[in-house]
Amino acid sequence: MKNKPYCDIDFSEEAIEFYRKGNRLRYLYASKIIKKLKNKTIVADIGCFGGVLYPFLKEAGCETIEGFDVDEKSVYAASRLYDKAYVWNIENQKAPVEDERYDIAIALEVIEHLYNIDNFLRTSKENIEDWWLFYCFYA
Repeated sequence: MKNKPYCDIDFSEEAIEFYRKGNRLRYLYASKIIKKLKNKTIVADIGCFGGVLYPFLKEAGCETIEGFDVDEKSVYAASRLYDKAYVWNIENQKAPVEDERYDIAIALEVIEHLYNIDNFLRTSKENIEDWWLFYCFYA
């Protein structure tokens, strides 16, 4: 169901690794693009899904990675890897961080789950320092 916490999703390290392997090509492609960007000091992973992108973002040279997800269990799992992780429903809540904090925001496999895409884009833009915004989605 759209925009609901995952509830029954397994966020164990084994499950996250299984998910990484299943989406490896997509994540490698995103990593390749991010590697080419000059400024990637602070990165926001929107819809972090337990930290699934962490190794790919680190490989791309991202220094500080903060994750956001609507699901508390996902955020807890991501907090084992990321510098910080926040519960955030991007469709109807203000960001739990200050504006213009991130060099890059990445949202893989997020947009197709949203009802209010305009708010998602506006809120994301407000939190990107140099307007580097990278969205890659799978519908």
